[in-house]
Amino acid sequence: MNENEASLSSGASNCDPGTDTMRYCSLVCAALVFFMGSFPAGHINAQESSKPGATSEPALSTSEIADFDLSRDAAADIERAVATARKTGKRVLLDVGGGWCEWCHALDQLFREHSDLAQIRDANFVTVKVYYGSDNKNEQVFSRYPELLGIPHFFVLDDNGRVLQSQHVVDLQKDGLYNADKMREFLVKWSPVLETQ
Repeated sequence: MNENEASLSSGASNCDPGTDTMRYCSLVCAALVFFMGSFPAGHINAQESSKPGATSEPALSTSEIADFDLSRDAAADIERAVATARKTGKRVLLDVGGGWCEWCHALDQLFREHSDLAQIRDANFVTVKVYYGSDNKNEQVFSRYPELLGIPHFFVLDDNGRVLQSQHVVDLQKDGLYNADKMREFLVKWSPVLETQ
């Protein structure tokens, strides 16, 4: 961990509250947090695993598995997500689908068009995209969960990996399109932070 990362993780800042530079430093810190969170999983994992003495994979960030990849080890990704959820007080959102799935792309588009939905999701869930397709059904992984009713599909897990909700995502549509209000309702309902208020 470099000095900037240590400073951010400890909440320390070189800015003196009450000065005109506080606003500038806040913007710089926010940009650094955004930039550090935008590296794809493989890039960060490759760096971490190349360090001498590195023995375990790092925890997942909020939505580190951002693409459906049939070659990923879904069981390991889920295990890492559960460990991250345990440390952060979040839940795990398994997003089951594939690059072949037009409805999966439409779901991604919904989150791009409604940043408030992405903020609710990322603040409360560690999201893992788990590939499902004719070329890799991840049968061993999905044998632990309720039946998939269709693709895309969501599973909400607690910080121990237990299934709290199996959600057929077609139920979050209105008039044949994904609906921001229904998605918001789903995310809020299954958010650990909002649930206890």
